[in-house]
Amino acid sequence: TESGAGSSINVVLNAAPTQNVTLTIASFNGEISASPATVTFTPSNWNAAQIVTISAVEDGVVDSNQDTSTVSVSSSSDPNYNSGVPAPAYWSV
Repeated sequence: TESGAGSSINVVLNAAPTQNVTLTIASFNGEISASPATVTFTPSNWNAAQIVTISAVEDGVVDSNQDTSTVSVSSSSDPNYNSGVPAPAYWSV
């Protein structure tokens, strides 16, 4: 809830990359904040969960639950991860 406690999510990759992969957790409508906003996976830690806390942003608008965030690759030289296409990950806050 806005001004309420956030929730933690675990982020992992589905397959080992050949190069580092940096993911960005973002809100397409400004309704959430993520901490940290980016996580980086390496070929050696790709399957170790990294914890991200998702919180609703207090905006003073009564607008019920919002599906608001995506995870996308922001940088990688691995051809399997460098498309920047958002992964199918959404949260409702």
